[in-house]
Amino acid sequence: MIGIWQKFRKKKPERHAWQAFYQRFEDRFRGSQKDIEERFAQRYSRHLKEIKDQHGAIKALDLGCGRGEFLNILKSFGSTGTGVDSNREAIKRCHQMGHKVVESDILRYMKKTPSSSLNLITSFHVIEHCDPPYFFKIFTEAHRILENDGALLIETPSLYSLWASARQFYLDPTHIRPVHPQYMEFMAADCGFSEVSTLEFEEVADPRRAHILRALPEAEDANLQNLDRWLYGSMDIALWAKK
Repeated sequence: MIGIWQKFRKKKPERHAWQAFYQRFEDRFRGSQKDIEERFAQRYSRHLKEIKDQHGAIKALDLGCGRGEFLNILKSFGSTGTGVDSNREAIKRCHQMGHKVVESDILRYMKKTPSSSLNLITSFHVIEHCDPPYFFKIFTEAHRILENDGALLIETPSLYSLWASARQFYLDPTHIRPVHPQYMEFMAADCGFSEVSTLEFEEVADPRRAHILRALPEAEDANLQNLDRWLYGSMDIALWAKK
C-alpha cells in the first residue's frame, strides 16, 4: 500500500522491515491472491468491458497496486496497465509476474503523468489510509490525467455495515478513517466528473455473524431487515466516476 509511516522513510532498514511485515499481514488477513482476483473479476469485468468498447484498448493506472491482483485482471483484458506502490515487497511480487510497476508515492507519480493520457485510473483500499487533502489531490489529478469518457474507480471498506466499518476496519492499524460514499460522490462531482455512481458489494459472510433474519419468526419485519443490513451489509463500496 501507500507509504504511511513517515519515520521509516529516512531509515531504510527499518522501513523495509516494516514493509515486509505489512506484506505478511496483508497475506494473512486480506485473502489469497486468487480470491481477490476472482472478486475483482466478478465486480468489475463489465466496467472494464465498457472502457475497452469505448476506447478500443484499456490504458490504466492502478494506484497502490499491492500484490498485483487488479493488474492480472487488466492483463486478461489485453491491457498492460501500470501499477504504483511504495511497498518494495509488493513491487517484487508484481515484477515476478511481469507487470510494469513503479516504486513511488502515488501522488508524486500522478503529478508526472501527462494530461489526458489514460482512460482508467483505479485504487483499491488506499484512500482510507490517506489524509483528506491527500486523496482530494488524487481526485483532481485523476481528472486531469483521464481522457474524455475515462473512468476513476475507487474501492474502500463500506460504512454501510457496522461489521465492516468498526470490527474489520480497525484490524489494519494504518487505516485512518472510513470514507463516506456520499463524500466520495461529492468530491468526484466537485472535481469535474460528470457521471458518478456508487457500487455496493457482498454482505458479511463471516461465520461468526448473527443471522437475525433466520433466527427470528418476525424475519419479514422491515425493521429487522434494516437492522440486519446495517449490522452485516456490504463489506466494500466503490465509486465509479466518468469524466
